Amino acid sequence: MMVQQSLRTAVGKWLDPKEGHTVRVLAVQRGALGRIVSVCVEIDGIVGAQGRGPHALFFFRHADRIWRVFPPERARPAMRVDRLET
Repeated sequence: MMVQQSLRTAVGKWLDPKEGHTVRVLAVQRGALGRIVSVCVEIDGIVGAQGRGPHALFFFRHADRIWRVFPPERARPAMRVDRLET
């Protein structure tokens, strides 16, 4: 079973928008196949460590189709050595 998480769910978890707050998408980045790989979302009027005002977060879509606030690891070259049967 493949687990999916919508971008709306991730935004709700991380930015906790309340009624009256405006949430907008500032930027969308697409991968080579045209799929959305990252989104920058801004929310107005929240109080955070830097005071009151707009706050933005980037969300990255991982291979398991879940949106997270950290980028996925890039595939690295790997080498494998098999034993020779003698």
